Amino acid sequence: HTASDTTVAKIIHLVEQAQESRAPSQQWVDKFANVYTPVVILVAIAIALIPPLAFAQPFDVWFYRALVMLVIACPCALVISTPVSIVSAIGAATRQGVLFKGGNALETAGHLTSLAFDKTGTITQGLPTVQKVYAVGQTSAKLVFQIAASLEQQSEHPLAKAIVAEAKSNSIESQTPEKFTALPGKGIEAKIGDRSYLVGNRRLYAERSIPLSQEAEAILTEIELLGQTPVLVGTQTQLLGAIALADGLRLEAAEAMRQLRRVGLKKLVMLTGDRTAVAKQIAQQVEIWDYRAELLPEDKLHCIQQLKHSGVVGMVGDGINDAPALAAADISFAVGGIDIALETADVVLVGNDLRKLAYTVALSRRTVSIIQQNVVFSLVTKGLFLLLGTLGVVGLVVAVLADTGTSLLVTANGMRLFRTKTVKD
Repeated sequence: HTASDTTVAKIIHLVEQAQESRAPSQQWVDKFANVYTPVVILVAIAIALIPPLAFAQPFDVWFYRALVMLVIACPCALVISTPVSIVSAIGAATRQGVLFKGGNALETAGHLTSLAFDKTGTITQGLPTVQKVYAVGQTSAKLVFQIAASLEQQSEHPLAKAIVAEAKSNSIESQTPEKFTALPGKGIEAKIGDRSYLVGNRRLYAERSIPLSQEAEAILTEIELLGQTPVLVGTQTQLLGAIALADGLRLEAAEAMRQLRRVGLKKLVMLTGDRTAVAKQIAQQVEIWDYRAELLPEDKLHCIQQLKHSGVVGMVGDGINDAPALAAADISFAVGGIDIALETADVVLVGNDLRKLAYTVALSRRTVSIIQQNVVFSLVTKGLFLLLGTLGVVGLVVAVLADTGTSLLVTANGMRLFRTKTVKD
């Protein structure tokens, strides 16, 4: 790769773009200034000309007041009140390993009411391992595993990679499948020799009307009660066996959920394609009380759309899977592969630490608050000194000090965001 194509270069480019982008509040301020500035100039001309021409007042007095009014009315403080806050917040976030794609993402995160999580690779480590291989009937466990490993060679799913890795570590020979077909949210189908095989979840076997014996049901129940994920292996007519896999939790996952609640985010939801029993165990361990299981990608999209009815919704994923749900959310957070995440998410958590989510929400809310403070302070100060200047109470020197002082104060207030610290558990 060239130097411009390195991860560091991409991060630098992302930060530059983010700092140049305009947040909604900044767009509002710019529109306000576009109307405000010509109005102020017309009012100043009226102040300078109407009293002398219409009421025979001294021209030099009202011309001086018009100058004072122009200096005080200069919208410098108002115009810089938002960008200085945005740039400070993005800079502070970057130092903590949080990359925003722009001011819009920063402000949206500050209004979050719900946050949805993908399970695999987000709440869990995304590194599942094979726990046990079960055979049904007269089939051997070795054959079940060999079939699964052969078919999974062409799959990109984390469970598939775990099965293939386990086969290699145990020197199990795999065959090359033919007519490989990926079935999103369900599994895969392919031929080995003259027979077609299916490797996937319960939904796949239910759709193909493949019956599960009492022995098979007992095996699957046992796997799920252990909080493990079963991968079913079979033909077009019968189940041959199942492989139990377990994916460990991220060490910081439970702490991250507690920190999110501490910063005021109460609605946390876990979305997963896993069985309900597995989802329940994972959710309980990380203290997420709202979870939705056995979801296809389109089901996750529907869940996000439902959550949006009650407020601003964020989605946390790995930046690769669940693209429809990530795209449908008001703001998306990527935890995982930096290259893909930089292209897909609104916010990227570098280093894969979920605890940075609480920091991100806290920083965003503080940014929104400081922007509001700056805008209100600028408008109130301008309004007060405009009145005093027009009445002749303050002179040009005070007007200059008021204008410059207001600009310095909103700048200093915005730069306080640099000192936003991480959330402690």
